[in-house]
Amino acid sequence: MLGKSILAVYPHRGRSSEVRYAPPIGLEYVMAAVEDLVEKITVVDMRFEENDDLARFLHGVDTVCVSLNWPLGPTAANGVAPEFNLINRIPPGIFTVVGGRWATVNTDVIFENCPGVDVVVRGDGEETIRELARAKSLDGIEGIAYRVDGKVQRNAPRRFAPLSEAVYPNRALRRYDYRVAARGIDFGFTLDMVLTSRGCPFRCKFCASHVDDFGRRRRWEPRSPESVLAELRKVDAEAVLIADNDFCIDMDRVGAICDLVLKEGIRKIFALEARIDIARRPDVLAKMDRAGFRLIMFGLESACDASLEVLNKGFTVANVRQAFEVLRRYRFILGGFFIVGNIGEDAGDMLRMSRFAKELGLDFIALSYLRVDFGSALEEVIARHPGYHIAADKQHRVWSDRYPLKTLRRIRHAVARDFYFSPHMLRSIGRALLSGDVRLRHVRRFLGSALLLAAAGLLPRHLARRFRRLSGRR
Repeated sequence: MLGKSILAVYPHRGRSSEVRYAPPIGLEYVMAAVEDLVEKITVVDMRFEENDDLARFLHGVDTVCVSLNWPLGPTAANGVAPEFNLINRIPPGIFTVVGGRWATVNTDVIFENCPGVDVVVRGDGEETIRELARAKSLDGIEGIAYRVDGKVQRNAPRRFAPLSEAVYPNRALRRYDYRVAARGIDFGFTLDMVLTSRGCPFRCKFCASHVDDFGRRRRWEPRSPESVLAELRKVDAEAVLIADNDFCIDMDRVGAICDLVLKEGIRKIFALEARIDIARRPDVLAKMDRAGFRLIMFGLESACDASLEVLNKGFTVANVRQAFEVLRRYRFILGGFFIVGNIGEDAGDMLRMSRFAKELGLDFIALSYLRVDFGSALEEVIARHPGYHIAADKQHRVWSDRYPLKTLRRIRHAVARDFYFSPHMLRSIGRALLSGDVRLRHVRRFLGSALLLAAAGLLPRHLARRFRRLSGRR
């Protein structure tokens, strides 16, 4: 049904803050699942293409697959969104498939606004895309929706399939150079992503990683250390971001992966997310240090025990302090995620996060708003706390009568300023430079990128855009 040639498209919105460094790894895993059943796959990342122009890629294409995921999914009530415009420019006669988490939840909106869409894949796409490639009819294919006589037909959700040990992206299909970057500044490292597990066994109230796109409980599924190593052998990038919700759920598995990385002599800078529980295994932490697992990010969320209890984090502020006493012994670059606007917190509680982060020895922090993700239990929590509300925006951010979003934004900026514009950062920069991972070429590229950005800022907007294109940046 898919034909011989597939064009896989990752759309964009052209925001100044848009993340461009990370490859569309979810779309690539889905394409890897069907690669043996078609003759040609072309993956196009529209973040790197001009004017959302697909025309030059469409010659000889039988099927176009478009990924609509958080937070790229359209949210306009009238359906006017860049993603829809791109989809609606696909010529008639080309089989059009839309998938991704946003597409799963908003199937009707897609069909209402995109008359050329043939199928919406709902939920995990790997097994579904294989069945679509083999099928002659849409009847009975689990995990899809399509039109029948003008009405949307939803087939049964696909049953969970085991996480494949052998299917991972064909990096030879990439057309783009992905690099570690922020705010337009290139940090000098090439970047790739690897998924070593799926799901999460924990049940934090604000998170939906423990359920699938239909709200069904998803068990944690890991790949074997041997499977992870086989994929890492194919990775050329200097830095690897592990895309798991929590890479360190099974520390024995982590230790085995480290052993294989060290045995093979694979030299990468690994970045990952974990819980503070890893501090209980200094034996594995030592292996992670030696194997290049350098940047570790922790979901700390708050400096208040009451908030941690509401969010069902499973630890206290004292537990966090104890864990970081251990973690600081290694060459890790330590980061913390914090939430601005936790239920019950006042301005003082929120502003205290910066001091808490510095006391822990964090090298960087990332601040977000409390928000309601599809499948999370947070909406029920908010309903039990009068005066708190869910914003009618695409992020479903939480605000209160006392702290509207505008006030939370000011507090967020104040926390960031206090953390980053302090002598504390000199220590963190020194730790990064002395880690042994930063080379002269990285420093040269960083300084060159920063100078180019500064130079472009002095030019009129239309000349700045041309300058960035000529210098190889967007």
